Amino acid sequence: MRPSLREIVRPLVRPFLGNGKPLETPDASGTPGMPLPSPPLEAGSQNVRAPVRRPIDIRPECYQACPTVNSGWPMAFVVQDRSDYDWLERMIHETGYYEESRPWGYNLDVDKRTMALIASYFSPGIALDIGCNTGAVMQAMLELGVSSHGVDISNFVKSKAPESVRDNIFVGDILTIEMPATYDLVLALDIFEHLNPNRLSSYLEKLASLLDDDGYVFLNSPAWGPDRNYGTVFPLGHSEYTDAYPSWSEQAERRELFDRFPVDENGIPHMGHLIWAGSAWWEDQFNAHGLYRQDAVEVAIHQKFDWYFNLASIARRSFYVLSKHKQNPNNETVVSRIHGWDKGSVVYK
Repeated sequence: MRPSLREIVRPLVRPFLGNGKPLETPDASGTPGMPLPSPPLEAGSQNVRAPVRRPIDIRPECYQACPTVNSGWPMAFVVQDRSDYDWLERMIHETGYYEESRPWGYNLDVDKRTMALIASYFSPGIALDIGCNTGAVMQAMLELGVSSHGVDISNFVKSKAPESVRDNIFVGDILTIEMPATYDLVLALDIFEHLNPNRLSSYLEKLASLLDDDGYVFLNSPAWGPDRNYGTVFPLGHSEYTDAYPSWSEQAERRELFDRFPVDENGIPHMGHLIWAGSAWWEDQFNAHGLYRQDAVEVAIHQKFDWYFNLASIARRSFYVLSKHKQNPNNETVVSRIHGWDKGSVVYK
């Protein structure tokens, strides 16, 4: 009898878990307070940069010690003016954070194959992967018969991409790149939280312009507090993450951006995240740009994959499926595919 998706994935994932316990982390790629690993630099690498002053030394008045350090995040950046986001964004790029300290894995692993498998249920003619990194998800989609384009701001990661997808990766800011197509599926996996909130509206407008009328967006981003479909992934109130930031609960209730957030020892926001907010705030931004959650599709994906997310990558559970329609006419077909297709024996080789 052919093994189920769960039977195939579990032994592949378990060696990375340690004692078989779920990874209760605020990001699929790291643990709070742990130093971020830097990719090895090759001899003569163009990634080697001259030393840059630390942001925390340039504007120390913007940083505060947290009232408690139990969270593992002892320092916070406090936003005093919206222009602070512009300065932080500039510091992230000037320090070469995305060239030298990317915490995301480069290889085609179980997590990326799972994202490609979910993408395949939408049966896109062509997909767009925003923030595609080395194109690992693109490669996994290609193996499932899904063609794609990708966009990333880093030349370094494109140089590490498989030859099969490298020419389909565009380097630069998607706001200024002329993409060669529109897409019936757009992926944004752990990307939008890295954007400058002052420019988020422009990015959502661009995303909507690249999406076909009946297309879908699959967007994964850490959002704090409860959500009607994925529950609570990143808890507000009393938790190891939010004891140091008591204002978060009130700001989430008011559907506002959080005005302070953790930073590393250099003063760079944790994981490079510039947007810290609750799920309701995110949904307000989507709706304001004519993008609406497709609850039936989200629930179907949760029913099929939450066991995996909870086991191996709990941050992946915090996702949204969006469409230009309040109810996409293809929802019933997509839900049927999710429940009916089990490609585990093809995907998890």
